[in-house]
Amino acid sequence: MKKRTLSKKKAVKKTVEPLKELPPNDHRTLGQSLDLFSFHEIAPGAPFWHHKGMIIFRELERYARKVNDENGYQEISTPILVKKEVFQKSGHWDFYRDNMFWFTNP
Repeated sequence: MKKRTLSKKKAVKKTVEPLKELPPNDHRTLGQSLDLFSFHEIAPGAPFWHHKGMIIFRELERYARKVNDENGYQEISTPILVKKEVFQKSGHWDFYRDNMFWFTNP
């Protein structure tokens, strides 16, 4: 299995350092100070939702689904993992592959 990741030090710096410079009313600052979510070096840039944050998150999902239903939209779900050919065809592979988690089939 192959994977590509940022070094731990780079990941922390890339994620945490910019947060120190945010204005107090920025959603990333507010979310952490209100105990809605936090960030961790194991998933740079991705929030870890806390209980209160999940309540808000789920309510926003519920509202979005209601509005979509009322307007005739249909919800679908697509795979989280896809073959690299999808990214190659779209032109994203060369640009993003160094920052993607990827693996090969045995």
